[in-house]
Amino acid sequence: MNKNGSNIEPENEIKFKKIGEKIFPLDSLTSKMGNYFQYFENDTSKYFVLMNKFNNDLIFYDYETGNSQFYINMEKNGPNGVGDVSGLLVHSLDSIFIYSYNNGLLHIIDSSGKIKNKYNLISDGHRYQVRPYISNTTPMVKIGNKLLLNSFGSRLKYSKSSDSNEKLILELDLYDRSVNYFFEYPKMYSTGIWGTALHFMYNSYNPIEKKFIVSFPIDNNIYLIGKNRKSEKYLAKSSFIDKVKPLSTANKIDPPPTVEESYFLRSQPTYSSIHFDEFSQMYYRVAYNSMNEEDFYSGDLIKSRFRDASIIVLNSKLKKIGEVNLGKYVYHPNYQFYNKNGIHIMKLAIEDEDNLVFDIFKLSKDE
Repeated sequence: MNKNGSNIEPENEIKFKKIGEKIFPLDSLTSKMGNYFQYFENDTSKYFVLMNKFNNDLIFYDYETGNSQFYINMEKNGPNGVGDVSGLLVHSLDSIFIYSYNNGLLHIIDSSGKIKNKYNLISDGHRYQVRPYISNTTPMVKIGNKLLLNSFGSRLKYSKSSDSNEKLILELDLYDRSVNYFFEYPKMYSTGIWGTALHFMYNSYNPIEKKFIVSFPIDNNIYLIGKNRKSEKYLAKSSFIDKVKPLSTANKIDPPPTVEESYFLRSQPTYSSIHFDEFSQMYYRVAYNSMNEEDFYSGDLIKSRFRDASIIVLNSKLKKIGEVNLGKYVYHPNYQFYNKNGIHIMKLAIEDEDNLVFDIFKLSKDE
């Protein structure tokens, strides 16, 4: 395999057929990078919701027209303040969950921005406590009266332990406000020192089976976690990833320089986000190929940051049916959403600062 990742040859049982695009215009205060988004439907409307975390705005776009319909501005301070927003979950227009990483607070607001409820996620002193991290690849999940939040953050990034019992998922009971933690790193994490980025845990949710879905950068498997908190393991291996190497197999090391660790991560293929498309009942797992040293140190805004990527496709039974190469420097493969129209994947398009553009795909057989 070419070290620069230009010759990914995934299985070709299926392919993505582009059938259109969806454009959402951005105002002068909204950047296309680093903002949380969510697709949301109710009985009367279809919304693309964009969170501008730099000015604490939620922008509700009409999906069909692509035009913004209304804004919700969230106060940072005062009696109706929510802090600096970093994650959201639109459950309904009158029940919007807003998370602030800086203060560890979760608020429920309505469509006017008024706070209806508030939860402190870091005040219980629990021994497994790690502040949740919410993003497009680690979304909050509501199951009944429970809210699940991704709380990865290993304390063993630069040391090796065979008995780590760090819990990775925070479970908040919205009724009695109790906080519990469950689910641990796979045992393979005890075989080496993996550093910061390779400890990342990605998640999604299957609302049909009510199962939380987890993916790790170094693991060929994904995990489905049901109501009883027991996990089921399914092979979701990329055709070009065999085994990810650790930073070290020593018992403990000093943290390497950030740029050195970053190159180590990008110089080998790794897994990334996991997604579930409830409209087609398919699972999509992103895999990144290796980046060569020349590109990494080139200083080029694109080449030094983005790797060749593919999407592993699994059916509703978690059987791999193919893997699709997305090509280089075209998409943000982690930024996806779905509806009856198809699979929406965000275009990179660095030069276009005025629009957020998604190409729309359908799965098709590769004849």
